[in-house]
Amino acid sequence: EKLALHQAEQWRDRLIAQDGAQAEWIDLYPATDIQQLRALIRQARKDAPTENNTTVSQGLAPRKGRAYRELFALVRAQISGTGADTDADPADEDEDDHA
Repeated sequence: EKLALHQAEQWRDRLIAQDGAQAEWIDLYPATDIQQLRALIRQARKDAPTENNTTVSQGLAPRKGRAYRELFALVRAQISGTGADTDADPADEDEDDHA
């Protein structure tokens, strides 16, 4: 399970950083909702440059945007083979913060 989490983190970062990674992902996981994947990648890329350098200089890790977390949930669900649950995962992740 730990390996799957690391793979999901690596894929999320690759999908955001590299344009060609999206085609590779679709080849490996064709059941992925392509429109949702593209939308999350696009939004995560838009959110990334807005990180404030002040928090980094204070030794605090910058908080990632919602699309960044939702992309991780989508990737994790596809890797673990529960692609049908991708719509529920982002909401579950947010609710866990309040539990």
